[in-house]
Amino acid sequence: MLFRSAVAQGSTDNGASNDTWWPRPQLTRPPLPRTLVDIAFPPGEPTPGRHRAVLALYIDEAGRVQRVVPLDDDLPGPYIAAARNAFLMAQFEPGEIRQQAVKSLIHIEVQFDQAAPVSTVAQTRLTRSFAGQP
Repeated sequence: MLFRSAVAQGSTDNGASNDTWWPRPQLTRPPLPRTLVDIAFPPGEPTPGRHRAVLALYIDEAGRVQRVVPLDDDLPGPYIAAARNAFLMAQFEPGEIRQQAVKSLIHIEVQFDQAAPVSTVAQTRLTRSFAGQP
């Protein structure tokens, strides 16, 4: 499974506080994962075929994912839960504006593909190209 960042649209608050979550286009350095993010397939048989979803990741100034919000409903619930759990445990280098760590918002596309060579773990990586739209 691969995930990639998409351009966030406008400054957004996650509803938990009045602080600003800076979208990717306003950051001078995007948040990047410190290690590979492994997303395990949900227990039981994977739903056949390829499934994808775009998730909003709210990453604080310490690089911790504070919130994961699905932006579409193309992925079955157990897959969303697996992706959410993996990202909530992931550690990121925080996003920055002028070398100052800030709260940031990025959009990630997650894909599960049953035909992938690794059937029990979906391997993920964050590309460094943040310009594309899902």
